[in-house]
Amino acid sequence: MAGIRAQAQPAPVHVRVSLGDVSLNKVSFLIADDAGIYAKNGLDVQQLITPAAAEAVRRNGVTV
Repeated sequence: MAGIRAQAQPAPVHVRVSLGDVSLNKVSFLIADDAGIYAKNGLDVQQLITPAAAEAVRRNGVTV
């Protein structure tokens, strides 16, 4: 449309989320990332599992 200018979008806010354990209650964070919910709300989220949490589940035979 003539006369309508695109507004500059603000840069996304970078957030680092440390998942301190590996459990089912963390699934919602993974789904939010996969579904693009963070990005839709202006967030650039980096999710990670801490080395200690990864080692704890490896001892139980789970590959992380």
